[in-house]
Amino acid sequence: MSMSHDEARQLVARVLGGVFDHAAFRQLIANIFPADSLLDDKPICGQYIPEKFRDDVASFRRLVKHEAEGLRMDVLVVKLRSAAKLTRARFMQRNFVARYLNGGWGGTEKDAALVAFYCDDADEWRFSLVYKEYIWGDDGLRTTLSEPRRCSFLVGPYEGTHTAQEQLAGLLQLKKPCTLQDLQQAFLVEPITRNFFEQYREHFHRLCKECEALRAVHAPLRKEWADRGITDADFAKRLLGQLIFLYFLQRKGWLGVEREQPWGSGSRKWLRELYDAHAETDGHRFFDDYLEPLFYDALARDRSGEDGWHEELGCRIPFLNGGLFDPLGSGGSYDWRGVDVPLADSSIGAVLETFDRYNFTVREDEPLEKEVAVDPEMLGKVFENLLENERRSDLGTYYTPRDIVHYMCREALVQYLDRAVNVRREICNPDEKPQELSLIPQKTSPQALKLNARPRFSRQERIPRKDLERFIRADELLTVKTSKTALHQAAQERDTELVRSLPPSITQHAALLDAKLAKVRVCDPAIGSGAFPVAMMHEIVRARQALGSALSGQGGERTSYALKRHAIQHSLYGVDIDASAIDIAKLRLWLSLVVDEDDLAHVRPLPNLDYRIIHGNSLDAMRISYKNSLLQEQQLHTLQQAQDSYFDTTDKTCKQRLRKDIEACRKKLGCSELFEWTIDFHQVFHGCAGEENTGFDIVIANPPYVRQEKIKGSKERLKAVFGDFFEGTADSYTYFYALALKRLLTPLGCCCYIAPNKFFRAAYGKKLRSLLTSEAARVLSLIDFGDTQLFDGATTYPAIVLAQRATTLPQSSVWCCEIRDTALLPPLWHHVQQRGHAVPVSQLATDGWQLADPAVVALLHKLQQHSTPLGSLPGVQMYYGIKTGCNEAFVIDGATRQRLLDEDPNSANVIFPWLRGRDLTRWQTEPSGKFVINIQNGGNHPWPWTDKEKTEAEKLFATSYPAIYRHLQPFRKELEKRSDQGEFYWELRACAYNDIFLKPKIMWPEMAQKNACHL
Repeated sequence: MSMSHDEARQLVARVLGGVFDHAAFRQLIANIFPADSLLDDKPICGQYIPEKFRDDVASFRRLVKHEAEGLRMDVLVVKLRSAAKLTRARFMQRNFVARYLNGGWGGTEKDAALVAFYCDDADEWRFSLVYKEYIWGDDGLRTTLSEPRRCSFLVGPYEGTHTAQEQLAGLLQLKKPCTLQDLQQAFLVEPITRNFFEQYREHFHRLCKECEALRAVHAPLRKEWADRGITDADFAKRLLGQLIFLYFLQRKGWLGVEREQPWGSGSRKWLRELYDAHAETDGHRFFDDYLEPLFYDALARDRSGEDGWHEELGCRIPFLNGGLFDPLGSGGSYDWRGVDVPLADSSIGAVLETFDRYNFTVREDEPLEKEVAVDPEMLGKVFENLLENERRSDLGTYYTPRDIVHYMCREALVQYLDRAVNVRREICNPDEKPQELSLIPQKTSPQALKLNARPRFSRQERIPRKDLERFIRADELLTVKTSKTALHQAAQERDTELVRSLPPSITQHAALLDAKLAKVRVCDPAIGSGAFPVAMMHEIVRARQALGSALSGQGGERTSYALKRHAIQHSLYGVDIDASAIDIAKLRLWLSLVVDEDDLAHVRPLPNLDYRIIHGNSLDAMRISYKNSLLQEQQLHTLQQAQDSYFDTTDKTCKQRLRKDIEACRKKLGCSELFEWTIDFHQVFHGCAGEENTGFDIVIANPPYVRQEKIKGSKERLKAVFGDFFEGTADSYTYFYALALKRLLTPLGCCCYIAPNKFFRAAYGKKLRSLLTSEAARVLSLIDFGDTQLFDGATTYPAIVLAQRATTLPQSSVWCCEIRDTALLPPLWHHVQQRGHAVPVSQLATDGWQLADPAVVALLHKLQQHSTPLGSLPGVQMYYGIKTGCNEAFVIDGATRQRLLDEDPNSANVIFPWLRGRDLTRWQTEPSGKFVINIQNGGNHPWPWTDKEKTEAEKLFATSYPAIYRHLQPFRKELEKRSDQGEFYWELRACAYNDIFLKPKIMWPEMAQKNACHL
């Protein structure tokens, strides 16, 4: 029976918005699948549950047996034994269903299962889609990837059902048999991401406008914010970030806890309940009377002596520390008690109403496990989404897809471990001068001379690289289930119940691997919103937990929380030029700790990350040049002690004193207020006495994609910093390679970047190509995405480059792979292995890299030898296309063109069809529907205003083309400061061959994944 959209939403809301009810769930399923597919199977329990799952699964039953488009899909109901198994043992749940899909019951393999996981002692339950993923080969055969994927809604009476209603209602309205593709679309995360972004951005802009209006009429607020350097955007970002953080905390039950009740027992809707109670009694000043005391007193003040009780709010609130709930303001926070910020209650209520519609999960998605909810990763996307287009372009900020992040982190970690356990460092003649410029100050002791001698390396394999790859790339923890201690059992329940064995070489050297993972030093010099450090932390912790069963009897806390905190304190470092990015990166690291804090007797305060994640300019942070002295050693020791103490300090007075001590040490070492690599990360570059390797083990990033025209003001400084490597026409990302490979990495340390591939062949990339194939560095692997667009809102040509600093180890080839389809991203490593090929190092020539298969390169070489290049033919000239310097102003759509023509028919004289590189296909063009306002430079075309004084020229332009003039006015500031302009801001740059654009010609895009020439 056909169901309307409203009826479908109501049914979804009723079933998923309550505790699990078998009859209601069966009704929902009956409206998705055909009647003849419904079953009445009895529950399977007891000895029929595999032994390794019996402690977790009480029973399961099948409700549907369905097949569509050749794929088998079942619907299951799985009853778990406890709430902990529901919320914590996510991998166990997926692995239980994976066994089912692989024929564990009945011997028949299935392709997917729709599953309800519930237990009797929990109100919430999990509605999941678990499915196998296939790779179709060129031979038409399909290969099953190693592990199924799962997407889930966490549902119940305290969870929002808005997203579930939106996405699942369509399944109830299908007029055809439900397919796996239909189910996958219903469980997509992307729709919630887009919708949440748009609404978040609307609230941000609305709050900015309200703050602007408040400052205009409230003199004390205007003065206070001006004195403290607080902008409307700063305040709006901070407020939204604080509120969203509290929504994540609500998921933990940490807010609104009653007296003498444990942490975790608070209401999951406490903020909404607080707001509603205030609205009934007052209705005004919610921010001043409730949110400010909550932010800046309850959450920011240690009340452990009062058991976390806050009298004003009438409940227990945890002390979080860390800085997120410190008031804004430079030189001290703003006076939140003395100066009112009278935001309208309706503004706060609108934000809460939006947030209430969505599910929040404190767990970040992993490659095979996704929650259809707002997760911490979205905070990074929100940050970049709030950047204005102009500022985003200036910063070159684009969010890296999570599949790319996971791939890069694992590749870098494998490379690090292979070097750490299988490569032996030797020292050559101490008198031999090192070839690489070092950030490390020159030491004078005999031991220091030995450390600064040029190292020599030899490979002595203890753990085969293939075992390290299996260990790191596994999608679950490779852990052996053990009940030796309750601690091990708890750790397994958090992460996996899959019984697997570690490779023998991994078990044999478990202590060595654990020690290397504990001391790895990772830096993201363009940290953005923290995607890489957070993912790297997860990989380090996952790997160390996997080693836990082989390290029984060794001391130290090995809970997920403890391992994460250790990684944050000792392994993770980051820098970014944008202060807002730093705030988001810290927030994500804090949330990653919150998710694993299970000490319900005492919630531990968050660490201070100010000296781990730092605001600064990575490319302009090498100003310190000095010789080592005893005084400087003492200052560095004092600095390290102060920073280590600051990390865990919770007392505000003590924090202020330590900050003063740290700044005093920095000044004595010659630092300004700006970030300095060797001082602010001194423990990395100076290390402990006798330490062999100084520098980072891994530098990983998505460096800024900023064109050379936009870094004109920085070029002199870049030239001074990078010396001979400087290239006047190089884009910003090239300097990040030099930063890592010449300055930041320890010998044999690895650099893993996703950045434009243009340097492969561009003239400005010659020095970078030379660096990557010199004695100072070598390329280990390349993944070229061509013109496949990975980043929303940006046309880029990305490549993943894994490289290594200075080595004498032999290298004959580089593993290369071309990926031209974003659908290949989830199983990226599989595709790189299957589609890649070894490229001889000789093909990576300084005049341009050839990444094609050697057989293809040989064929091209043969063609070049027996043919004439097009550019060598008589009368043939090569030309660039038009560069406007501001496409937002000069490139218009059809509707705008028509409006300009209606206002002034003369506009047609300077408006022409516009084609981009992406619009050129083989033998033909695809009309873009765009047009360009092409006002040539006066030197190439005589205009009425040519050679006139600026004011008179603008009047003549305004009268000659009034519609065009009015159209360009909103962009005037951008037009005046752009580099690609003619004599006046409304003109394009000089172009002597402008008339060629009106003649027949052969066109091709500068970057293309296949031949796209067009006449």
